[in-house]
Amino acid sequence: MNTIIQSTDSLRHTSLPASMLKGAAVNTVIQALGGNLKKETFFKTMLVGALGGVVENLSGNMVLPGIVLGGGNALINKSSVPRTMFKYAAWSLAAQGVKSIGAAKAAEPSDPNQDRQGRIIDPFGYLNQKGINYLHAHPTIIREASFDEAAINDVNITANTMLNSSVRDALKLARRTKQFQDVEKLFEDKANALFFMEYDATRGRGVYGDTRLYIRDEKGTFYQKNPRRVDWYKAHTNEVYLVVEVHLYPEERVDLPMNKQIAHLAVTIGHELFIHSAIDTVEMWENGNLQEALENAYQFRGESGDYDHILYVKGKRQRMNQYLAELKKAVSGSGVGVSINDIQQAINEHDNGYKHLKNR
Repeated sequence: MNTIIQSTDSLRHTSLPASMLKGAAVNTVIQALGGNLKKETFFKTMLVGALGGVVENLSGNMVLPGIVLGGGNALINKSSVPRTMFKYAAWSLAAQGVKSIGAAKAAEPSDPNQDRQGRIIDPFGYLNQKGINYLHAHPTIIREASFDEAAINDVNITANTMLNSSVRDALKLARRTKQFQDVEKLFEDKANALFFMEYDATRGRGVYGDTRLYIRDEKGTFYQKNPRRVDWYKAHTNEVYLVVEVHLYPEERVDLPMNKQIAHLAVTIGHELFIHSAIDTVEMWENGNLQEALENAYQFRGESGDYDHILYVKGKRQRMNQYLAELKKAVSGSGVGVSINDIQQAINEHDNGYKHLKNR
């Protein structure tokens, strides 16, 4: 059985409001587990948690917010303030140690990155394939919640094909564009790998697709995308290769008529291939521009952050614009029941979601 750890390459800095919400949620759970959450103390509990979140955000560690939570909860519960603060500080110190060990391991060159998205379990070894592949994934295992996140689904790769008809038809449309055909040619030599992975049982995820970029070897070991290691990569070019994963979540649009589902998925496929820079990185790698490829890979964020989205709304992602123009022409004679108007509506909805980035 092959198990691939999925994650982004950099740890994301949480915004202050998000830290406050997380702190409030964590403290509410702590008080509830301790049997101290009451109607009359609920607001105070959330306020103390939010304050702890602010302290964690500003200080960058977990011990100080632990002391804040301990002191605040002691006052709410009318318990010993020094003893409770010490207890929370000890818990937080232990958690900080575990987090530091995890971060250190993530920095090791041959280790997978920090597990933030759940595991992809690949019992049939489909992720060892190169070239372009189409896989079906099903979340099956519920993992224990971490400090930072609620419980995350692990997923099994269950089929070496697409099972969802809307995804198949969206890909059929995409293949009729020159931009997509150029991507297919890029992977014809099977030196690198591109996976389109459709997920089921993911309704309510809140995203329609995302993209991941990895460097790995034939044994499934992952390597840092670090431009400072370019000399090592030049010496080991034949031992490692690039992996691009495009994840699609068709159930997010399942309430729409089928023609609109297909149109939205076709636009999403273009978004992941041509707004985000994974394909650009593979081109650089294939052309032997390892320094440039590694620099691009190091900066790659996928859906984590709006850097690529900003470039798109500012007209600096011309491949996406060209793909969308070709996509509207591709509907004629495609046989998938999608009109130019369907594609245009999907484009309009897509673009409206990023208009707020234009002045950034």
